[in-house]
This record gives sequence, structure tokens and C-alpha cells, in this order.
Amino acid sequence: MDIRGGTPDDWIVCGWFTDDPVYKAFAEQLAASLDRVGAPHDLACVQGDARGWEANTLQKPAHMLAAIDRHPGRTIIFMDVDFTATGDLSWLAYGYARADISLQIRVRRQRSGSTQLNVSSQVIVLRPTPLAREFVASWCQNSRASRVYGDTDEATLKLTLGTLGGWTITRLDQHRLYACLTHHKANLRGRRILGPIREMVNLLRPAWLAPAS
Repeated sequence: MDIRGGTPDDWIVCGWFTDDPVYKAFAEQLAASLDRVGAPHDLACVQGDARGWEANTLQKPAHMLAAIDRHPGRTIIFMDVDFTATGDLSWLAYGYARADISLQIRVRRQRSGSTQLNVSSQVIVLRPTPLAREFVASWCQNSRASRVYGDTDEATLKLTLGTLGGWTITRLDQHRLYACLTHHKANLRGRRILGPIREMVNLLRPAWLAPAS
């Protein structure tokens, strides 16, 4: 059953969870915390993918697109349900008014001296603009088309960022974000495909199954 609550506003927290004891409990915990901080919310309960955690994550942009269509004209703060809110979230809705999409961008310096740029789909703020919807629709298409063993939503998010243009994107203030949200890292509790296994399967798969370049 979907979980909804809060007083309607021009912004809303949305998310999704699979109908299993672990993620249902996380969703209920998130909803209770959103009630405490006065954040309107809409958390959709969905059927899980039998192929496992990675395949489940590829559903995210489709549920994000559905949330956009359920809440036209509202700024959507789309987050994973393994968060709890500990403070006011309205700044996420009003603090990034110039961007179509706002998300976490992390830069790490490697021991080799090179730098690595990563994006996270854990919390994404979507303004009610045509370009934001177009971006999510393209991300959804890339996720559905993925034939890479072990692919996740963040892999297809990077592909979308690298192939689609025209929208504006802003980096979320990570320090401020984690001052009002606590992340419980549910992904560490389930079975995941190990990196070496994923690489071996993708290297050995028949050419006709390989992803398009």
C-alpha cells in the first residue's frame, strides 16, 4: 500500500519501495519522520524485480516520472526510502529555483593523482519544468534499454547526463543535506553482484547481447 501524508504544498517528497519487509519498514520509518518535520509525502509501493537489487534500482526513473505526472506544477524532492528526515526540507524545494534538476555530485582525488566525478541518485530535486520531465523520461528509456549485466540506475543516470543537453543542473549542498537527513544504507543489507563477476559476465557475453556503444 502506498504511503501518503502531510499538508499539500507547492512541493512534495516522493519515493518508492518494493513490497517486502525490509523496504516497507524503511518507507514507514521515512514517512513517520516526514510527518514530524511537516513534509508532505507520497511513497509508492511497487512490485520488486525478481532479478535482484541492481535490476530493482533500474525502476527508479520510471517511478520518478510517475511522480511528476501525479504532481504537476509541484517541485518534487525524490529520495530513497532508507533515509529519515531530522530537519526542515523546504529549502530543497526553494533553494534551487534556477535549476531543472539538482542532485549530489561528488569529486574524489585518487591515489594515482587523477580525479573521479560521480553522481548520486539518492536525492534528486526536480523542478516542474518540461526539461526536467524530458530528462527523467530519457533516463527511464536508458534504464529500460540497458542490457549490461549488473547495471544500476546510477549507471544509466550517468549515460543520460552524458548524452542529453539543454537542461540546467545544480549540485546539492551535501553538508546541509546530511544535516537534515540520515541515510541508513539499505543497499548494504542485501545481496549484490560483485564487481569482478559483473565484469566477467559482460566480457564473455555474446556480441549480440552487448550494449550499444
